[in-house]
Amino acid sequence: MVSLRLRNGLLPDDFAAVGRIVEAGVAGSAEKARWDSYKLEVGKAMIAMAPEAVLERID
Repeated sequence: MVSLRLRNGLLPDDFAAVGRIVEAGVAGSAEKARWDSYKLEVGKAMIAMAPEAVLERID
């Protein structure tokens, strides 16, 4: 079995925190807008990258 993870530095520092707030249903309009923007921008950036630049193998 191979285990992979996202390389460090690919996501904004507060990506997970904002996502948790939105998913919990307690986000305001600013957090919701930031979450949507994060997902769009990260997705665009990663699509343009080689898989090796996005993922790293963990042993």
